[in-house]
Amino acid sequence: MISFGTGAIISTNMIEHDINIRIKRTLDGAPAKAWFNKVLCDVINLMGPDGLVECGLLITDDRDIRKLNAKYRKIDRPTDVLSFTNATEHEADVPFVQPPDGICHLGEIIISFDQVQEQARQDNKTIETVFVMLIVHGLLHLMGYDHEADEEAEAMEAKEAEIIEALNRSLENQSGR
Repeated sequence: MISFGTGAIISTNMIEHDINIRIKRTLDGAPAKAWFNKVLCDVINLMGPDGLVECGLLITDDRDIRKLNAKYRKIDRPTDVLSFTNATEHEADVPFVQPPDGICHLGEIIISFDQVQEQARQDNKTIETVFVMLIVHGLLHLMGYDHEADEEAEAMEAKEAEIIEALNRSLENQSGR
């Protein structure tokens, strides 16, 4: 189980990645941008890929994520997390072209703060713990993982557990336990 309080920021002393974080202005109680930046950088460093990574994170509400879910997934209800990849293998008519800058441009993760609060309440977890789980889940989607088929879901869940366990070990090592 992960236990990230508001003050617990993972520090792996690795690469600082280019993370574009946007938090909808009307959301009270969400962690600060610096917290999200640190968590994303640490998770990316644990997951790979090698080198500098660029990605975006939008923290929004159920209303906005429902619109996106309806438009892009044809599911007219809110969801907790959406991921939009920049991978060249994407099945779009015109694939995203990676610029020749040596940076891995992963894509965008969008998380509903309303869903985070509800999951935290239902599962008796902190908001930060739920955010970390959704960030890991979203990043795995950006890196090509999926959960449509049972085998894919098992592989993705195993990878999520592996990353979260590594984050916990990192925290324990830093606290001197």
